[in-house]
Amino acid sequence: MQQCHALLQLTDALPKKTVRENLHYQLRHIGENTWRSSLFKNGYFLAYVSSWTLWTGTIYIPFTFLPHRAKLMGFSSRDSSLLLSVIGISSIVGKVLFGVICDIPVVKPYRILLYGMSFVICGLALSLSFVASLVVQMICAAVFGLSLGKYATL
Repeated sequence: MQQCHALLQLTDALPKKTVRENLHYQLRHIGENTWRSSLFKNGYFLAYVSSWTLWTGTIYIPFTFLPHRAKLMGFSSRDSSLLLSVIGISSIVGKVLFGVICDIPVVKPYRILLYGMSFVICGLALSLSFVASLVVQMICAAVFGLSLGKYATL
């Protein structure tokens, strides 16, 4: 009980800020740390932010148009929905795979390179998906899903 009383006396001796002053300080501090201009002078940071922005804006396009495009290529509804399942399953495998690979100490310094290379692999998989063969479509969907796995992992 004496310890609690001593603690109360110590806190009474501390200078008290009003809630408004404390909130103003916190908001100013957050703003200063969030928008550091030195970050926008770093080429690696700009490449990362621009690639992430483009990726986030376009990631759902294949999921939206893949079944319709597969039907236009002459595949059945079952086969076109199977392509979405292949993307989903390989994405799960990709998340686990990228997680395991990125935890290897030798690979840790090269995670950003791995992240960038998975963008390139994803783009190549989508560029090869115009071949009207179910096997090629499945391979492209699996490679796209694997490279999509890095999105949540890295």
